Amino acid sequence: METGLIDSEMPPVTSDDPHETINSATAHAFVVRESSFMNFSRYEANLSRAFDRTLKQIHAIRKENFRAPAPASDETKPTLVENKDPRTVPTAQ
Repeated sequence: METGLIDSEMPPVTSDDPHETINSATAHAFVVRESSFMNFSRYEANLSRAFDRTLKQIHAIRKENFRAPAPASDETKPTLVENKDPRTVPTAQ
């Protein structure tokens, strides 16, 4: 966008005018389009802040989603189950 703003106001540089150089033509374009560059700078800063806020929110959401819930205290202890059915107990032969 910046290049387009400069190109739109850049006067032609020819060898007929020794005082007209690329540098002076670029300076002229900046002066003519100064308000456009100021607006562009404000828009860019606003978008940059919005991007940073959004990125922080994404990181917070991802961090929250990947956090594993802590197990309840009784879930960590194995429970012994005694088998009372003699049909399922293997017998030695």
